[in-house]
Amino acid sequence: MRKVLVFGCVAGFAGVYGDFFTRHGFELDIYSGVGGAGHKRTDAPILLVFSDGFGPAEEKGFAEALTLDRRLPVIYVAGGERLKGKGLKSAERKARYVLPSDFMKKDMLNALKGCSEVLLLREEVDRLAGDVRSKSDELSVVLEIGRVLTSSLELSKVLAKIMERIRGMVKAETWSVLLMDERNSDLVLEVVKGGLGDLRKKRIKLGEGIAGWAAEEMQARLVPDVTAEGHFRKNVDSVRGTATRSVMAVPIMSKDRLLGVMEMINKDGGAAGFSQADLQLVSRLVDQTAIAIERGEMYKRMADLVITDDLTKLFNMRYLDRTLEVEIERAMRYNLSCSLIFMDIDFFKKVNDSYGHLVGSKLLVEVSQLLLRGLRRVDIVARYGGDEFVLVLPQTDVDAAKAIAERLRRSMEKHIFMKSENLSLKLTASFGIASYPDHADTKEDLMRLADEAMYQVKYHTRNAVYVVGSK
Repeated sequence: MRKVLVFGCVAGFAGVYGDFFTRHGFELDIYSGVGGAGHKRTDAPILLVFSDGFGPAEEKGFAEALTLDRRLPVIYVAGGERLKGKGLKSAERKARYVLPSDFMKKDMLNALKGCSEVLLLREEVDRLAGDVRSKSDELSVVLEIGRVLTSSLELSKVLAKIMERIRGMVKAETWSVLLMDERNSDLVLEVVKGGLGDLRKKRIKLGEGIAGWAAEEMQARLVPDVTAEGHFRKNVDSVRGTATRSVMAVPIMSKDRLLGVMEMINKDGGAAGFSQADLQLVSRLVDQTAIAIERGEMYKRMADLVITDDLTKLFNMRYLDRTLEVEIERAMRYNLSCSLIFMDIDFFKKVNDSYGHLVGSKLLVEVSQLLLRGLRRVDIVARYGGDEFVLVLPQTDVDAAKAIAERLRRSMEKHIFMKSENLSLKLTASFGIASYPDHADTKEDLMRLADEAMYQVKYHTRNAVYVVGSK
């Protein structure tokens, strides 16, 4: 029922109209002037003001109600004798409906329904605004996690940062992440809030505890009260130093492959267990953890491979190929952009012909350092071969990529190379740009188009930036 908070009520009003209000879904609450009317911001009542009985006490209560929420709708019943006063004038001015003292029930009912519709619309607007804020916060977390993913190659550190951001969103006391060991078909505790200590080698079998059950079934599990949960195992689902009350276990998946399980433990501040809304939020964000794990696995696999170019120490094509694939996948999942720049040094052959290949090699190293200084830490630079370079720009749209390429082009043009060899060489370069999703949605097409764009520059002007599809 919608509450109607009444000020200046005439004698016998509740007895005469109480059933009428109740029958139509409204609850009368007569302001008594003693200890307030019990109104809270969440009540959102309709304020019904009778001018004939509106005295100093009612004026104070009316002002207090509006202090809690100035948007509450007011129905004003004008008496025969208009009492004067600041509070009464305020009530009349704020009124959405004004009724005479001899109002008919249908007129009062229409006014009540109109005010109720206003409150319903306001509540819907507030709900939508809350959803927008929640989505905005979630997007902020996704973007921040994206930056975390490119800030470190150490999986445990990246996971810790990601989990702390997710923990803050759902207000959990603590958390842990267990990774799937496919060779032994069990889970291994990788990282936990507060450090691992002697827990690093802790292993959990599939189906053991809530985490093991979530892994085996590949389904998220929400347990508001572990004392009533048969799968709960203290030695499995508890983090050292924490009395586990509630658990949320979410499998970390990549397509149909199980990577591990994340567990959130206890609502912060002793609150009730996690909600379905918490579970839905974590389920949406868990993909970021999957990306971190996949990256960690990728870097681990590459640890035994040469991933840098021997000459320039930039990344080589083996690394570029896999990294670009991961960045496009992440951009696809979260509706982000990813741009690619192909760069070729103009007339580099003349340098080799004039000064020899040793000078040419040193020149490539100097160009590499110039590129690194002109890019962000999150950007990836690889030597494509010869005097060609490829730049991967995560979370960067076409316009931003063009601005970056133009800045690099000017730096190349202004820089004097090979001073260390007592030479003063001037160079320029040609740049081609393609971007996901504007120009291509696959790694292969993105590289092909950026390469073609670069050759458009070399065949026409050199020392310029060309975006695929430009005129």
